[in-house]
Amino acid sequence: MAIKACAHLKDLQKGKQIIRENIPNFNGNKKCNKLKDAMIEMYLHCGDVDSAQLMFEGLRNKDIRSYNAMIKGFMHLKQYKKALLYYDLSNSENIPNDEVSHLFAQSVYEQW
Repeated sequence: MAIKACAHLKDLQKGKQIIRENIPNFNGNKKCNKLKDAMIEMYLHCGDVDSAQLMFEGLRNKDIRSYNAMIKGFMHLKQYKKALLYYDLSNSENIPNDEVSHLFAQSVYEQW
């Protein structure tokens, strides 16, 4: 997926261009959530925290992948408190953490 490539390359401008030119309006289905999760990850990997948080807050049906995208992104930015905030937030919103989120949390504690 081109958006993930932009995240790895930290090319925010190209990622935004791809989004603007190729992605239709979202309608909240699961496929769109996967795309939004990739966009969240790209924004955070590129340091655009505001856009990532806006995208996350705009999700109608947040799932553990959405939270993991935020956790992973904040870990990448070495913002460990925020990463753990989203780890805890998923539980408080009755979205149980999965193996990936537990591994992320463990990694945060090891790096912090």
